[in-house]
Amino acid sequence: MEFFPAPFKPPKEPFAVLVFIWQNDKVLLARIRDRGWCIPSGRIEPGETPTQAAIRESVEEVAADISNPIPIGYFKITKNDVVKWAIAFTSSVVSLNDFIPTPESANRKSFMLSQLPEIYYLWNPLTEAVFQCARTVVQEKS
Repeated sequence: MEFFPAPFKPPKEPFAVLVFIWQNDKVLLARIRDRGWCIPSGRIEPGETPTQAAIRESVEEVAADISNPIPIGYFKITKNDVVKWAIAFTSSVVSLNDFIPTPESANRKSFMLSQLPEIYYLWNPLTEAVFQCARTVVQEKS
């Protein structure tokens, strides 16, 4: 997997979104069954824009309302010589709704960045760098 920061535009439309949602200095994560703690993410539905998908996934996975998600770049995902693109957004929480566990998302919780290496689903130097990028962008826009 590779990450290309905005304003990069991929050669193909993204198939999925990832959303880094901030609540002050903490990031809001979903506890996804079979994965553990991770940011809200999912496929872009037919007829839906990436921004609409980011807003929907935020509600579905962590019951958070966000507005004006900011694109921060694209993940290039290569598997079996097939390349797909996913767009990453960052945003602040506008409001939190009551969280009701679903078959997909079992819980939500806010974490400090310093806690993520111990709990995050797929923590590596790339993941850490993208989290730092997302936090910087959302702080600059606040």
